[in-house]
Amino acid sequence: MVADPSLAERLRGAGLLVRRGGTPEGFAATLAEQRGRWSRLAQEFGVAPPA
Repeated sequence: MVADPSLAERLRGAGLLVRRGGTPEGFAATLAEQRGRWSRLAQEFGVAPPA
């Protein structure tokens, strides 16, 4: 899907991280890194998931 340059650019424009290829382990590492990043930001700004 991200092999389509116009779609990849639209996703980037929406603030998404676009990567091609990789391994399941690499994907898991990216998810872990992003989870940590967004968790820290949520804590910093006092954001909590809905109850």
